[in-house]
Amino acid sequence: MRKFIAVIFLGLVAGAYSVQAACFNECKAVPECAKMGYKLEKEIFCPDGYITCPFDSQYIWCKEYTCKDGRYSDTKELTGEKGYVCDEVDYHHRKCYHCHCDPDPEECQWSNLNKGVGELGDRCCDGHYASCRNLCQDKVSVPAHAHGNKESCTGCNITKDIITSWSCDDWYDQMGEACYARQCPDGYTITDARIEDCGRTKDQGWTWESKGQSGEQICGKCTAKSCSGDYSTDYPGVDSCGDSGSKGWTWNQSGWSGDDACGKCTAKECLPGFSTQYSSIASCGSSGNKGWTWEQSEQYAGNAICGKCTMKDCPTGESTDYQDVSKCGTGASKGAGWTNQGTSNYHGDTRCYSCSKKACTGGYETKYKDVSSCGKAGESGWEWSQQGWSGDEVCGKCTPKTCPNGYSIEKKGIDDCGTKKGEGWTFEKSSTNSGENVCGKCTARDCESGYNTNSSVND
Repeated sequence: MRKFIAVIFLGLVAGAYSVQAACFNECKAVPECAKMGYKLEKEIFCPDGYITCPFDSQYIWCKEYTCKDGRYSDTKELTGEKGYVCDEVDYHHRKCYHCHCDPDPEECQWSNLNKGVGELGDRCCDGHYASCRNLCQDKVSVPAHAHGNKESCTGCNITKDIITSWSCDDWYDQMGEACYARQCPDGYTITDARIEDCGRTKDQGWTWESKGQSGEQICGKCTAKSCSGDYSTDYPGVDSCGDSGSKGWTWNQSGWSGDDACGKCTAKECLPGFSTQYSSIASCGSSGNKGWTWEQSEQYAGNAICGKCTMKDCPTGESTDYQDVSKCGTGASKGAGWTNQGTSNYHGDTRCYSCSKKACTGGYETKYKDVSSCGKAGESGWEWSQQGWSGDEVCGKCTPKTCPNGYSIEKKGIDDCGTKKGEGWTFEKSSTNSGENVCGKCTARDCESGYNTNSSVND
């Protein structure tokens, strides 16, 4: 403290001398002691002595001692440091403390040598510290879907792991300061993460395989199974077989391809009597519906119509046989009494014919079948002749026979022989008639012997 006061005194003297020297040259007034902080001696008491102002001895500066002048402390807490032990002392009428460093080694145990990654606090008087705060903490923040890379860190004798860097989790890729789910390989997707995701048929129609992950989700691929043999997804049901559907097709399934049924269509066969050859009336024959009836079956052969053609019968009185006129009627005339003509009707593709009887001509009639039909006389009175046929009946004509010479149809009996009749005549009937008329002849009787017709008696 004495050294400090001496320094101040010398400074003041030097300053005064400097000011005085300056004033000899330039100043007209001497500095005033009162303005410099000095007091009049008669007004104050300085128990510890004083210093006189160099410019005016009436003014003095009282000497003031502090604990620090005696290298003491005016408080028990020295700069906030721990570990001091202080005893109270009187120094120039002041309460001061004489402090010496005696720290508790258990309390003041920390230093730069053992703090590690720590922060020292509560400094002790011996240069150690009473507190140490561990500064080990993560150096980076870990984003989502990543994990920290740790290193050991020791501070204040406490060791713990801290995160010094980070890496993306498996199946994630780093982009900037974030981790994003890795893309599935081509052909694979997270929506097909299991066989149940492939489709409603699951493993019946699908095969499933996985290849890695996209983040937490599996990358899967669904592949539709192939149909076997001649089965195809083009035929998922009988309605897909063809326009006829179940009428013309049978449908069978063999497994699945994905969610599509593997189907096979087999064309049905036509029912007995029906054929795809007869798909319409036009296919029956050239005569069409003139000679045919056509019937369609309810069943198809695939998409082909199954039909049946039935030949129409010729109407009554017509026949395909009558194309040969000799077959008209019973055949007795061998066609000679008939004419045939084709009609508008057909039996299948064969035209139907009708037969018409020829008319007898020239007086010939069918009622004269033979000589017996001419009259009762028959052959004895009639000449019968044929000229053609009318149908199966002959065209006949009856002509009366001519009486034999000498006979006449006028002589039917004896009554027709003159007036004497049987007395003078004999009557003779011929075995031949002229039609139904008797051919008779009258012959005069011969006169008895001796008599002659030259008598006078008139006959």
